[in-house]
Amino acid sequence: MMTTKNLSSEEREQYTLPATGSEFSEQCALLRWAAHVQVEYPVLRWLYHVPNGELRHKSVAKRLRAAGVKAGVPDLCLPVPADGKHGLYLELKADGGRPTPDQRTWLRYLESAGYEVVLAVGWIAAARAILTYLGADAATIDRLVGR
Repeated sequence: MMTTKNLSSEEREQYTLPATGSEFSEQCALLRWAAHVQVEYPVLRWLYHVPNGELRHKSVAKRLRAAGVKAGVPDLCLPVPADGKHGLYLELKADGGRPTPDQRTWLRYLESAGYEVVLAVGWIAAARAILTYLGADAATIDRLVGR
């Protein structure tokens, strides 16, 4: 099995998707990267997406709200305790994206409740934040994500 040790930037690119400027593509790239680096960080298997933010038909949105979907919940959760925090919630934005007032409210609440919260622009910033949360040193982060 191939590991991420000492990957060149060209090799690293094959494990990511090109950024197209959308949050969806950034998130897909992040999750593809996370699947690859699970070799060294097995806890990344617990990283999951919270499907709250997509545009939907009104009838579908109504059903989902009735089932408990809430506006502003961060995009990703890593329910792994680290460094005294209960887990990590990550709101991922594409370049130029801004959090909504509901998203800011959720991030403030989750931080006050003992979670690490990150607002990241782009998959690379998100990947670096995840590894930092998991206690990786700078050399490891540069090796697994790049600069």
